[in-house]
Amino acid sequence: MAIRVFVQNEAGSTEKHYHDEKTLVYRFSRTVAHKYPFPYGFIIGTSARDGCNVDCFVITRRTLRTGQIVECEPLGLMEQFENGIDDHNVLARLTDEIADVTPDVKDALTEHVLACFQNVEGKQVSVGRFLAAIDAASHIASHRTCAATDTAMQIEIREEGAADVAAIRDVNIRAFGQNQEADIVDALRAHGAASLSLVATIDQRVVGHIMYSPVAIGPVIGTGLGPMAVLPAYQRRRIGSRLVEAGNQHLKDVGCPFIVVLGHADFYPRFGFRPARPLGVRCEWDVPDDVFQILVLDPVRMADVTGVARYRSEFATSV
Repeated sequence: MAIRVFVQNEAGSTEKHYHDEKTLVYRFSRTVAHKYPFPYGFIIGTSARDGCNVDCFVITRRTLRTGQIVECEPLGLMEQFENGIDDHNVLARLTDEIADVTPDVKDALTEHVLACFQNVEGKQVSVGRFLAAIDAASHIASHRTCAATDTAMQIEIREEGAADVAAIRDVNIRAFGQNQEADIVDALRAHGAASLSLVATIDQRVVGHIMYSPVAIGPVIGTGLGPMAVLPAYQRRRIGSRLVEAGNQHLKDVGCPFIVVLGHADFYPRFGFRPARPLGVRCEWDVPDDVFQILVLDPVRMADVTGVARYRSEFATSV
């Protein structure tokens, strides 16, 4: 996820500057009790609970000046609470640098926040956990303004490339919370058994993936949809739907007779899937009837086709 950070306060300074967060025009300054350990500002195109933009520390030793706008990527999220209300800070890195949220970074940030607020009347401030980059991305996404969301969500659906393999594995592990689906994807690819593999990208980052592989019903070979995965921070934003729509259309265009799926009974029917058993098609595994569904793409070839749908052996360990 690419973000644009407006730098308000410089590392090593005790001057806290205030700007109009829409026009970026300077308003006034005041002195704080502790030097900023890193450049500090806000993420353009966001709106936090207090009505201000989402605050952000840029973890860098590079000199950044007040008024600069820098391209960054999220590194993590520092939980901060003011009078019991969350006022979290995103931690980011410059896109052309490598950085990490080390214990020293955490200590420096915690010391700064507590020192700045310890003598401020009427404010009780505490620092909570330091969360991962994926949590920061989710926090940013949930606080995007409408205009920023439209810009940020320029989703590209394309076939996977060799450079996407590691990212695809990461997406599947994060989405499912385990390695099993990622292992299936890797095995299908390694054995040349991926009928189609698509990725969804935002700002050139892989945020979603779908794979189709051969499934046989008697002598007729079609495809099975799955695994399909979207990074948790990007779920419920139609990325999965876009992947399914693109994949199904491609397979229809190349003459695939059917697609089967083991999936949510309230999700896949919107793409034309229906329970397979009433059509005489059964899954090779013992699964509920409503989750094993079929989309017939070529009614002529599928006329009178019934029987057991058999997946590739790579799936054998998944059920």
